[in-house]
Amino acid sequence: MVWVKRLLLVVMTIIFSSTITFVVIRLMPGDPIETLAMELQRNMGMNFEDAKIRAKAMLNFDPDIPVHIQYINYMKTLASGDLGQSMQFKTAVTQVIGNALAWTMLISSISLFISFILGSLLGMYCAWKRKTLIDPIVTMYDAVLGAVPSFVIAYLLVMLFSVKLGWLPARGNYDASVTPGANMAFIASVAKHAVLPVMSW
Repeated sequence: MVWVKRLLLVVMTIIFSSTITFVVIRLMPGDPIETLAMELQRNMGMNFEDAKIRAKAMLNFDPDIPVHIQYINYMKTLASGDLGQSMQFKTAVTQVIGNALAWTMLISSISLFISFILGSLLGMYCAWKRKTLIDPIVTMYDAVLGAVPSFVIAYLLVMLFSVKLGWLPARGNYDASVTPGANMAFIASVAKHAVLPVMSW
């Protein structure tokens, strides 16, 4: 059956990508355990051995365990939904994703809605102005922007509107000075911070 083949393809893709991630992380130079242990030692005044034990527990990773056992444990934790600990945010990766998910859905929904409206209007206008100068201009515009990755467009927009002109914020979801909630200051701040991500979609 077709859906069984697709399901198997999805499972195999997840296993393959997870395995590649496992291998690449272990081939990278440096030791994440020692890095985190030294940071804990510096910030919390712990001795290095205790900091190393705590780092292993936080990252759920022990380099002294044989690689095949590490791989089995890695796949087990992934299957259970445990994505480990973020070294940057010092919290669970699932929590980091959860905190960003609502904002991602907001930006994606707004971007999709605007893209649909503008795309439909431009399509109708090009059909109406067929065989005029507008038709090749819009087609070329779509082809050029479609070939440029979104992160490149985002970088250029940040450089122009945030760094050069200072009109829009380069990062964050809202200003730290506003109180989150159903108030105009918060809504206006969210809208202002959403402009660049929506434009780069």
